Amino acid sequence: MFKNGTGLSNIKTVAEKYGGAMNIEVKENVFILHVLLIIPGYQEDTDISKKTD
Repeated sequence: MFKNGTGLSNIKTVAEKYGGAMNIEVKENVFILHVLLIIPGYQEDTDISKKTD
């Protein structure tokens, strides 16, 4: 199969550390790297009484 280099193992470690994932595919001699990173959102303040326009 495919042998991971140091860079790929670092990417996987960081992705998993933050709740994401990494996957490698090889299709027709094309290397495909999927990385899922969870980016925490923020809750927008929707209370109209606090708006100061």
